[in-house]
Amino acid sequence: MDVRRDLVQRQCRLTSTSDILALNFVFTKDLLEDHLPPDVVEVLVAGHTVEPAKDDTNLLVSCCLFSAQNNFHDSKWFIRNQTSGKECITAELLLAYSSTSALWQNPSTLATNEDTYIQQSVRAILVGAFGALNFHRHWTREFPVPAGYEEPLYPNFFAERDKLPCVVVEVKSPAADLEAAAADSRKLPLMMKLALNQLLAAGVQDPVVVGLLVQNNRCEVMSLDLSYEALYIPKVLGTFELPRNKYQLPLLLPGLGPLEAAKELADKTLSAIMKRPRRRKNYRNHPFVRPSYYVHGIKIPALDPFVEL
Repeated sequence: MDVRRDLVQRQCRLTSTSDILALNFVFTKDLLEDHLPPDVVEVLVAGHTVEPAKDDTNLLVSCCLFSAQNNFHDSKWFIRNQTSGKECITAELLLAYSSTSALWQNPSTLATNEDTYIQQSVRAILVGAFGALNFHRHWTREFPVPAGYEEPLYPNFFAERDKLPCVVVEVKSPAADLEAAAADSRKLPLMMKLALNQLLAAGVQDPVVVGLLVQNNRCEVMSLDLSYEALYIPKVLGTFELPRNKYQLPLLLPGLGPLEAAKELADKTLSAIMKRPRRRKNYRNHPFVRPSYYVHGIKIPALDPFVEL
């Protein structure tokens, strides 16, 4: 941060596009809402959406109804039987949640500790959405950062391939204080930007970084790409509540679309990582310009009708 502050002070008189690009601002939804009309913000933050198939929603409903009326062992058997041979996000989520008895326990045993909360309520989401992808998964490990970046970062979870992260997750338990939650809200977009820069520098074609922010028992699914050149704008794929007992399993229904979209984006980036060229151009002569600036230019489309800001 000291290096960034010094850079901003020295470039208080910006004279070129490269000077602006060097600052690498992240335009979060909260920031955009403070300065732009709601309809403009809605367009800028709208992310990739997927409509779950009717069979997938029917599968979730039938398993939810059975689980609400039966014990863990019977529910586990029923879910395994109903999901047998099915390859969909619903089946993966149900299998992940029924792999432990956490949702069938007495509510008084629910954890407030962050690590235990992740095991009980969050891990199944990550396993269900990304478990089938050929990533290396890390829990509370140091996040890969570009050379020269000094601040150590430790997300609750990230997935990478060839040391190129493309899924990042930050979690705070319902008992966490507001200050800690606010810090995670700022840190997650930063890590997504760092991951995106590394993917671009490695020659990955049209990469997308997926981020999940879990706070107050709610999961917000987002993505980050460069739809508009030089603008880091996290896009919202959707939000949903996390179930904490067997009666709340239907809360997964609004999460099927966002999680399916996140899985598709992560899988697409994984394929791009594997296909990337192994040699890159030398950018040492352009230290203050992002490598992505040279990939291809993208013009920001004009708003129609014109909106006065």
